[in-house]
Amino acid sequence: MGIDLKRAITFYRQEPDSLRKLALGGVVGLVPILGWAAVLGVGVEVYRNVVKEGDAPVLPEFSELGSVLFRGLSALAALVCYAVVFGLLYLVLSLPLAFLVFGSGLGGHHTGGQIWLGLVGLLVYLAFNTAAWMALAQFAENLEVASCFRLLEMAERVTATGRDYLLVVALWTLGSSTLATLSSLVPGNLLSLALVSFLGFPLFVSCVHALAQAVGAGRQVDLRDPLDWAPSLSSESSPKGSPRPGSRSAARTRPASANAPKASTLVDRPPETVLTWSTDSDRPDSQ
Repeated sequence: MGIDLKRAITFYRQEPDSLRKLALGGVVGLVPILGWAAVLGVGVEVYRNVVKEGDAPVLPEFSELGSVLFRGLSALAALVCYAVVFGLLYLVLSLPLAFLVFGSGLGGHHTGGQIWLGLVGLLVYLAFNTAAWMALAQFAENLEVASCFRLLEMAERVTATGRDYLLVVALWTLGSSTLATLSSLVPGNLLSLALVSFLGFPLFVSCVHALAQAVGAGRQVDLRDPLDWAPSLSSESSPKGSPRPGSRSAARTRPASANAPKASTLVDRPPETVLTWSTDSDRPDSQ
C-alpha cells in the first residue's frame, strides 16, 4: 500500500475547527515537557484514528485533553530513552573526530572537519528518527510503553514496509532540519520558537498521518483507554441467574429455617468407626 501524501497534507480541510486545533497545537508546543507530551499524544490519536478509518475526525477533540496528555507522557518517556542512546552514540562517533580535526590544529583549516561532524550528526539523527517513528507506531497500536522496545518486531516492520516507511522518516528529517535552519535565521528566541512550534505541529501531524498509511495498514489498534484502570463487569460476562457483585440481590441473604436439620460431619459415618474415649476397666489386660 502506497502513501497518499496529498491526503496526509490536506486532511485538515475536512476537519471541523481544524484551524483552531492547529493554532492550539502550536501554542501548546511552546510549553516545555508537558506541551511536547501533549503534541505526542495528539500524534498517537491521529495515528489511531487513521488506522480505524471511521467517520470521527482525525484530530482529537478538546474534551480528550486528559487522555491525550497521559498517552503523550507515556510515549515521551520511551522516546527520551531513544534520545539518550543515540545522543551517546553521537558523542562516541564525534568526539574522536573533533579531537583529530580541531585538537591537532591541522593548518587552521577546519571546514572539512565541520562538514564531517555535520554529516555524522545528520546520520545519527536519521537513525534516531528511523527507530523513534516505528516506536511511536508501536505505542499507538498497543498503548504500552514496553512495545516501543520490541526491537526485533520493529526491525521486521521496517523491512516489510520498506520505501513507504523510509519516505515518512525522510520527510520528517528534511522538514524538521529545514525548520531548524529557518529558526536560526529569525532574530529573537521567542520568534524562532514560535516559528518551530506553529509550523512544526502541522508537519508532525501530517507525517503521523502518512505513517499510519504506511505502517498501520491492516493493523488492529487497542481500543482500551489507559485512564480506565478498572473495566466494568458486563452483564454478559456473568452467568445467568447469578447476581452482580454489589447489587441488592447479592447483599440479601435468606435466613436459615429453625426446623432445618443441622449440618454434621458424622452424619454418614458408621457408628463403629467413631473413636471414643475408654476407661481403664475396658482394657483387655485389666482385671
